[in-house]
Amino acid sequence: MPETLVLLHGANGSAAEMAPVAQRLPPEIVTFAPDWLGHGGRPPPGAEYGITAIADDIEAAMDTAGIGRCFVFGYSIGGMLAMMLAHRRPDRIAGIATLAARAIWHPAAVAHIVHLADPARLTRPGNPRAAELAAIHHPTDWRLVNAANRRLFADLGHNPPLSPGDLRAMRVPVLVMNGSEDQLVPLAETHALAGSFATWRLGLFPGPAHPLTATPLDDIAASIAGFIRDVVARDHA
Repeated sequence: MPETLVLLHGANGSAAEMAPVAQRLPPEIVTFAPDWLGHGGRPPPGAEYGITAIADDIEAAMDTAGIGRCFVFGYSIGGMLAMMLAHRRPDRIAGIATLAARAIWHPAAVAHIVHLADPARLTRPGNPRAAELAAIHHPTDWRLVNAANRRLFADLGHNPPLSPGDLRAMRVPVLVMNGSEDQLVPLAETHALAGSFATWRLGLFPGPAHPLTATPLDDIAASIAGFIRDVVARDHA
């Protein structure tokens, strides 16, 4: 019987960036990739925009698509959303996989990512990122999405949606993946995150995990598929 995998992109991304992962998964895994609020051409983020509102919207999209119990893969901050869904709905989430995710946003991490999303930096001559963001979010002005995400990053440092106790209490299986040289999430944080869960598996590969196109996508897809097979086999044993 097919298993459903919900694919969650990162901030300033879109569902389209998940396609290379979905295309590499075996046919017995059915994928669903929603766009975040305000992303991928959806209307600009409103006053309610925040990590909880994004999680609510993703769960509503799953309801509309008729998705019941499923697996979730989250990339970057999408990994935090995957953790939130597993914490909120353990009855609905069979297991989660994360790539380059963090659960605790310390001040240095917040400052770094806010700096990377600085519009002055993104629009410097020779930086292709502004044009990429314009294409990702068309017809919505990418600067509105980017500004909302910069506020989101800052808020994560002050109001983390998950506590260390929340992570320890999670009982769904977790696959934690990262590149050994990722510039946003150091390997030490990935090891610490994995050790926060009751049931976990660690998947590491050489090089960075940002951007997603720089990662060994064949290996990542194979790791996710193997993880799903093992969890299903365990549940049916």
